[in-house]
Amino acid sequence: MTRGLSTLAVELFDAGAVRLGDIEAKLGRHTPIYFDLRVIVSHPRMMNAVSQQLLTLASNIEHDILCGVPYAALPFAAVMSVTGNTPMIMKRKETKLYATKKIIEGVYNRHQKCLVVEDVVTSGGSLLETVSTLRNEGLSVDHAVVVLDREQGGASVLKANGVNVHALFTMTDLVTILRNAERINDETVEIVSDHIKECQFGLKEPLQRITGDENGP
Repeated sequence: MTRGLSTLAVELFDAGAVRLGDIEAKLGRHTPIYFDLRVIVSHPRMMNAVSQQLLTLASNIEHDILCGVPYAALPFAAVMSVTGNTPMIMKRKETKLYATKKIIEGVYNRHQKCLVVEDVVTSGGSLLETVSTLRNEGLSVDHAVVVLDREQGGASVLKANGVNVHALFTMTDLVTILRNAERINDETVEIVSDHIKECQFGLKEPLQRITGDENGP
C-alpha cells in the first residue's frame, strides 16, 4: 500500500465517506462500516485524487472506452475520461422511453474493450448488471477498477463471470490504515473483520456466465 493511498484513505474517512455504526445498507442488510463516495462530489481535490489512483490502476489494462456504474462511480469515470483522454459512455438506469430509446449514451463500436468503473463491490450485483448491458450492446468487458472491495464475495462472483476486479483498497486494507492512523480502535477492526467473515455473497451452484445475448442472466 503506497503512502498516497494511505493518505487518501484517511482523507476519505475525515470527509465522511467512511461511516461507522449499525448502518442499514442495501436491501435492508446491516453493516458496521459503510462506504459512501457520493459525498466526494463536494470535495473536488479528493475526487481528483481518487480518479488519479483509478487511472493508475487502469494504465495496465487494455481498454478503448470507460463506463461508470450509475450513479456513484459516474463522477470518477468522467474525471478519468477527461484526464486520460479516453472516451466515456454512460449506462442509463432504465431504457430511454422516447426519441433514441437508448440504454447506453455516447459513441461506441461493437467489440471495443470497455473498462468499467465502480465505487464499491459487495455482492457484485450492480457491476454485473452494467457488464451484462454492455455485453448485450456488443462491447467486450473483462475488467473493472473499483475504489473498495469489501471482500464479501463480490469479486469472486465477478471473476466467475469473466470480470477481473482491480481495487484501490480491500476492506482489510482500509481498516488497517484507519487503525494505524488512530481513526478507529482495535474493537472496530475486530467487528469489521467478523462482519466480513459472516456476510459472504455468492452462489452455491456454479455460476451461469454472462454471455452478452438477450437470453443471458
